[in-house]
Amino acid sequence: MGKSRASARRSKGTPRRYRRGPSQTPGPTSRPGDPKLWDVARRTVATAEELVGLETPHQAEYWLSSLVSAWEGLDLGGDNPEKVVGLAVVAAAAAERSARALALLKGVAIFGGELAGPQAHAETRRLAELNLELPTWVDALGAAQVKGSWKTVEAFGDSEIVTLELEHRGYPPQAIAVLIDHNFGSMAKDIFVTKAEGFRSRWEDDARDVTVADIDLQEAADTLAHGLEMEQMLSDSPYSESLGRLRPLLRTYLKTLPPARPVEHPTFTQNERDRLAAEFASSPEASSLDAVVVDDLAWRMIDFGCDYSDGDPLRWSPVVVELFMAGWLPRKALLEVPVEAVPDALRAWVRFAGRKRGLSELLIDEAAAAVEQWTPEFKHAINDPSRFGPSKAMFGAMLDEGIDITDKAAVDAWVKAFNARPQEERRKVLR
Repeated sequence: MGKSRASARRSKGTPRRYRRGPSQTPGPTSRPGDPKLWDVARRTVATAEELVGLETPHQAEYWLSSLVSAWEGLDLGGDNPEKVVGLAVVAAAAAERSARALALLKGVAIFGGELAGPQAHAETRRLAELNLELPTWVDALGAAQVKGSWKTVEAFGDSEIVTLELEHRGYPPQAIAVLIDHNFGSMAKDIFVTKAEGFRSRWEDDARDVTVADIDLQEAADTLAHGLEMEQMLSDSPYSESLGRLRPLLRTYLKTLPPARPVEHPTFTQNERDRLAAEFASSPEASSLDAVVVDDLAWRMIDFGCDYSDGDPLRWSPVVVELFMAGWLPRKALLEVPVEAVPDALRAWVRFAGRKRGLSELLIDEAAAAVEQWTPEFKHAINDPSRFGPSKAMFGAMLDEGIDITDKAAVDAWVKAFNARPQEERRKVLR
């Protein structure tokens, strides 16, 4: 996990030029002191000419969401982009006092963040006296009714798509579909919007190896809120461009759902993990494996599934095989068995897990085939020091220096001496 983008965007306080004294009557947002920033803000407001030319509230919401996301995604070297750019755009719109500027302010009041949203709302109230002619959809922004929710789960369980059906009165309903990736902590990874009519039936009639099921709005809220939170916690989140643009839209409609509850993934106690390892050891899939190989690798595969995926040690797909062989094992594992023993053991585990989950033989074969596909990469990575995580690198250095890593006193003494080494020496060990 890296630094949360959510925390990077969080307000650090209101700049002095935007503060109001306790006894002052609220006034218009002040013009930023930076001429270049003011010019950018004015040109941004000018683009709202396109906004007022749109025909439906759906189109306007997508446009506004893209605008808000554009400044939220800026890297300003530690400064809050909403505070710097978002409030400047609000100030420029308030100063222009035109129909396009007011439409923009009404949109930012709904889709903007914790700073720009309230300020834009205040400015719309001040400009109301101008009686400007606005598009007919303005009052419908952010007010679509959620007509239902459902999810589409693919066969391996790597991901699911949570769909909300939204309807603005007088307009055809739309579907907002969010891809939740369970291999990355059940994070939101992609989003797309389409006409609701016929969308579900295409999944039910045309898609293979998927399950479509209704979910209540509470489950939808829980899953989507967790997905956004996890996506913003990852420093190198693999989210799509579409999710980047439509995050403010999804955030706004999440507020219309029941308050989200924490998502709880399955948890396995150590006793439950031990029982699962023993069941695998006595299974037909493991019958040809050496007991030493099973003893060293079973707990690694179980712990990976429990602690580094979505909590289910039996969910193994081609993607999970890749993450384990090309990522987790090289980064974490100091193997006690030959590297050549790993593929056969993993292939047996994948077949055991697939049988336990009730997957079809076709799907089990597909997951098992991924082991062979990723074996060359695994054999290269497991011996590549640049792929080692810090813990593996340190334990490897201990073993190279003859330290018994089961001897706590010896390990503690080594770590103390390691921390006293010059930084360059420590860097060579940690690579």
